Amino acid sequence: VREVQEVHDALIRFKTKFHAAFARCRIKCNAYQEDLLMSNDVRIRYRSCVNTPRHVRVNTLRRNKDQVIMTLENRGYTKIAPLEPWAPFSFYCDPLIEQLLVFSPDTKDDLTNFALVHDGSLQLQDKSTVVAASILHNMISPNGTSSNDDVIVSDIGTGNAACYLAALQSKEGSVLAFGPQPDATEKLLAKS
Repeated sequence: VREVQEVHDALIRFKTKFHAAFARCRIKCNAYQEDLLMSNDVRIRYRSCVNTPRHVRVNTLRRNKDQVIMTLENRGYTKIAPLEPWAPFSFYCDPLIEQLLVFSPDTKDDLTNFALVHDGSLQLQDKSTVVAASILHNMISPNGTSSNDDVIVSDIGTGNAACYLAALQSKEGSVLAFGPQPDATEKLLAKS
């Protein structure tokens, strides 16, 4: 969108001035951390966001869940039970959605740079999109097996839900995905 691009370009042009003004504000307010400039409500929401576990879906079109878990354990991650307290670099298997792993909040930076994420074997994905795709799949295939039905996704967005639907359909049915962004289709194909 042109208007958004104009705002983005303006922010980039004034990046140095913005950083200088921010530094002056921190000095004036005697704030040694950025979050001290936030109101209490915003600070509480920010901290709860930082402490939120990270949901990651195993892309079964690329690897099976056992291979991914073995790779994670070899990298130093610890598999725990769902109600156990978090340990550093720990995860558990979601009890409701088989392909979903839930990671401790301290793993966010490590997961972003993880090779399994870059090759598409793991998808950093909010649980709500996984639940939506699971519900749709259960409506198509009530007995839990893959169906020969085709699914049409009218707006693929990031492609995560469409990719998960394709994995659930196994190779029996097909997922037809459409969207207004041409590069989103290429990203979707790279994920599957």
